[in-house]
Amino acid sequence: KKPSARKNAWGCLSYADLIAKAIESSPNQRLTLNQIYSWMVENVPYFKAKGQTNSSAGWKNSIRHNLSLHGRFVRVQNEGAGKSSWWMVNKNNRLQKTPRRRSATIDSKT
Repeated sequence: KKPSARKNAWGCLSYADLIAKAIESSPNQRLTLNQIYSWMVENVPYFKAKGQTNSSAGWKNSIRHNLSLHGRFVRVQNEGAGKSSWWMVNKNNRLQKTPRRRSATIDSKT
């Protein structure tokens, strides 16, 4: 896969590409949100410096944004105790670049 032409502070991969790389590097091909954060801090030098500082709020928000809006990722209920979910790469929608759009509600009164 060809990396995007836009260069970020951490390199040419997008947040979505980094998230996919993190998930695919795990033995079960699934990670919780906190495990994704940890992977970023451990494997991407740019985030290592930002890991536990107050400046981490911005990139963590970007991770959450990408997970929830991209059809590239799917959330699976954690079968264990606790309320965190697993995030996986959606194998049926692996190369989708466009984010999911929230469907507009249709007013039945019109």
